[in-house]
Amino acid sequence: MADIGQDDILRGRFINRVLKEEGQNYLERQTRAIRTKLTERTGTLLNKRRSYVTGTTLTVEFPAYLRFLEIRKRTLRIYNRPTMRMYNRVAERLMNDFTQETQDELRAEIEAIRARFMAK
Repeated sequence: MADIGQDDILRGRFINRVLKEEGQNYLERQTRAIRTKLTERTGTLLNKRRSYVTGTTLTVEFPAYLRFLEIRKRTLRIYNRPTMRMYNRVAERLMNDFTQETQDELRAEIEAIRARFMAK
């Protein structure tokens, strides 16, 4: 049986992976919504957005006026809908996807990294 420290490392890597994937999915869904709903584009809404993960914290940055566009015209659905979908997907995956198979896969990744590091 793995010690508690290794379990914490596995959980942290799992959370980090889920957040990175869902942050990227969020940007892709939002990009599709922006391209579909807005016809006049300078590119700022698409180019000034990014998501990144620090530890177990997902941060999504975007121009502030993106939010105001949706408030002004509620049918845009370029902020709330993608944000709530991401929130629900992250919660669902964190509750259900930390299976034994996932843990074994993460252990194998950690061992591969450790082997590469020790070989240097």
